[in-house]
Amino acid sequence: SSLAVQMAAVRKSVLLISTDPAHNLSDAFGQKFSKDPTLVQGFSNLYCMEIDPTSSIQEMIESQENGAMNSIMQDLAFAIPGVDEAMGFAEVMKLVKSMEYQVIIFDTAPTGHTLRFLSFPTVLEKALAKVSQLSGRFGPMMQQMSGLMGVQGNHEDMFAKLESMRAVINEVNQQFQDPEKTTFVCVCISEFLSLYETERLVQELTNGNIDTHNIVVNQLLFPPSGSSCDQCNVRHKMQQKYLEQIFDLYEDFHVTLLPLLTNEVRGVEKLKSFSRLLVEPFQPPNFESVVLEGLAADGGLFIPEQLPTLPADWQTAWAELSFPELATELIAQFVGTDLSHTEVSQLVQKSYATFDTPEVTPMVQLDARTHVLELFHGPTFAFKDVALQFLGNLFEFFLERRNAQSGGHRLTVVGATSGDTGSAAIYGLRGKKNVEVFILHPRGRVSAVQEAQMTTVLDENVHNVSIEGTFDDCQDIVKELFSRSEFRREHSLGAVNSINWARILAQISYYFYAFFALRRSHGADALPAFVVPSGNFGDILAGFYAQSLGLPVAKLVIATNANDILDRFLRTGTYEKDASVAATPSPAMDILVSSNFERFLWYLARDHEVPSSVVDPEERAARACEILAQWMDRLKTAGSFSVSPAALDAARQVFWSGRCGDAETYSTIAAHYSHEPSYLLDPHTAVGVHVAETLRPEIKALGAHVHSVCLSTAHPAKFSDAVLRAVNDAGHQLDFDSILPAPFVGLLEKPRRCFESENSADAVAQHIVDVAQSK
Repeated sequence: SSLAVQMAAVRKSVLLISTDPAHNLSDAFGQKFSKDPTLVQGFSNLYCMEIDPTSSIQEMIESQENGAMNSIMQDLAFAIPGVDEAMGFAEVMKLVKSMEYQVIIFDTAPTGHTLRFLSFPTVLEKALAKVSQLSGRFGPMMQQMSGLMGVQGNHEDMFAKLESMRAVINEVNQQFQDPEKTTFVCVCISEFLSLYETERLVQELTNGNIDTHNIVVNQLLFPPSGSSCDQCNVRHKMQQKYLEQIFDLYEDFHVTLLPLLTNEVRGVEKLKSFSRLLVEPFQPPNFESVVLEGLAADGGLFIPEQLPTLPADWQTAWAELSFPELATELIAQFVGTDLSHTEVSQLVQKSYATFDTPEVTPMVQLDARTHVLELFHGPTFAFKDVALQFLGNLFEFFLERRNAQSGGHRLTVVGATSGDTGSAAIYGLRGKKNVEVFILHPRGRVSAVQEAQMTTVLDENVHNVSIEGTFDDCQDIVKELFSRSEFRREHSLGAVNSINWARILAQISYYFYAFFALRRSHGADALPAFVVPSGNFGDILAGFYAQSLGLPVAKLVIATNANDILDRFLRTGTYEKDASVAATPSPAMDILVSSNFERFLWYLARDHEVPSSVVDPEERAARACEILAQWMDRLKTAGSFSVSPAALDAARQVFWSGRCGDAETYSTIAAHYSHEPSYLLDPHTAVGVHVAETLRPEIKALGAHVHSVCLSTAHPAKFSDAVLRAVNDAGHQLDFDSILPAPFVGLLEKPRRCFESENSADAVAQHIVDVAQSK
């Protein structure tokens, strides 16, 4: 199927035929095929057909006019050795004779089946030649026998038909032996029996004068350096041994290596993406490719195959590090050989030099056991700056390095925003070399300041796109564009949303920084319970990874607004999206489906849904991918899915959750503004603080040494309408100019540039094409 997809890209018309039930083209393409050539959906020149030899023979028998012979013919036909190959060859004869297709790809297996099929024209031609020689000598006798058996017909007509068939067979045979018209591609796996069968096949093909000089080695393992999976490492070692033999035996052949995937390749887009591996050498994902690609080739999200082991003395060695120093140590654990420790340090220092405090993410105490971790001291005054300043510098660094080796590398970053991601991405990427950035936001559903922060950036490489719809619509468009493999490849798409693993990685740092800050101020036994305003789940997912790395955490608490899919999941075990998004005072959390939750669900599936009888780590990972794909498909088609009680219990061991309505958001802002000392919360942070206060008894029960640390995700000036309403309605006065950051002064009056698009992936794709053509 993959070969046919690639051939269709360079040839006028391509037909793919399969007679092997194990190679079901209908399943591969997600479209029903029959014995007649059918155009594949999504193509204008690729056709498929499936031949069922049994039904084809039955039809042939039933078409005979003499019913008396049908039973005898049926018994005889099904007893003929190689009948499958005969029926397959009959179809090839028809197609060669008609020459309707420029390329015909015959998908045939296994070796015995293949060899019989390829030898069939020679055998049949010899047989027909013998029959022709006998026609003159035995013609009258055959005519008499036909009459006795009740079969009407002229024996001369029969021999004439055989002669014409012989001519066609001879033509096909000549095509098989013409290297300009026919070649055979051998597909094997790197194991002894497969290598033996391939060697036998190549010898027979050579003896039959059939060209073969391509071998595809499939299902290869590429375990990451330092992998702890013993089975994976053993199998990889065995595969390498047989690979060496393949390269020795077939030094004049073109050998293509394909990886073992964790899920099946089904559907046109996934086949297109996988087929690229036939022409572009497979490179196992590394940190650089993960950063630049954002999404996996199959549309899935990258996660670390295994988490690194931190140094044994990290709690003492890192205790007094500055934020940039701590971030350097943590990020260096994940980058492998793609970045040196010095390069990581330089990128981190450059990224956080743009913040307005050397602490980067300072912590403020609200009361004896409640703290706010201020994540809004970057250029756009939102927590997204922590990740996106770093990600922007990573993009630039990797592209410059690639262009130094071979020029022409560019990146088209496409992102969706509910407000803060967009401005943070734009400020992180504005003016960067070899990068174009397109940010989609829902028209009228971001704050005035958020919209102005994005649309007043007039750098030539920045392109704002407003969509008539919700954030989920914007996010769906981005995912759709990434799923279009040809478009993605042509425009070198890169992801800037938290679907990009590098964003999650950068955010892990402030969990560690808060842990050390808490212990410095409240003693060596102080333990944080992190309360995180959550929409797309990326912020708290970083906390999950921090805890998984070994950071002592009392509890991770998800705080949601009225769009409470995560809270409902933890209460019921059912992940169910609402019919529509509720507009709230905390718009960055107005999300129906949390994209990053997929990453956590994968761990639930692997550890609690895959049967315990499956012990091989590689197999468990593959099964987890299949389960997760089924869940996401149910969510898309039915609007919900449920996990097992064991998986739900495991999720509850990691997370608590709480919900905050609009009224509670306003009242929490007003209460803390009027409190002594006064502290002004933005509406998102207010959601987290409200949930922390609601769960105060439960958090207190964890121990006297446990403190609530609420992540403050944005500066209150970004949401002036909500903050002023909360304070004024409570009867208080607020001089908003006194808290307005200098970059916000006059922001709403600045010139803007924004492209208004319909709610359509096609429309956005066309805009990207138009911009590219104008450059």
